[in-house]
Amino acid sequence: MKGKSGIILLAVVIAGLCLWHLSFTVVSYNTRKAAEVYAAEKANGFEEAKVDSVKKIAQRSYMDSIWDQKVYFGYTLKEIKARDLNLGLDLQGGMHITLSIARDEIIQDRCSLKEDTNFVA
Repeated sequence: MKGKSGIILLAVVIAGLCLWHLSFTVVSYNTRKAAEVYAAEKANGFEEAKVDSVKKIAQRSYMDSIWDQKVYFGYTLKEIKARDLNLGLDLQGGMHITLSIARDEIIQDRCSLKEDTNFVA
């Protein structure tokens, strides 16, 4: 029984460490979302053609304004961005690929009889 309590304690400590390191990603994500909300508010009232550029400039200025400020347990945004997890395109929802295969073309390409006029795949 004593061995089990040690394993449980180790599992709790490892889970706590995982949650601590994952919290940097959550804070980074929430800060980025706050910057998007700020940018959307700043872009209200602008022409349609200028909205995207105004949003981009406002979002960058928001992030720059808090870059060196302590945001989370004494960590600055710069330190948080260095510690957060890099999400791939699949986790960000940014990449979708569909692959289709033309079987007839593969057979014709690989066949040794492709010069023969009687061969039709």
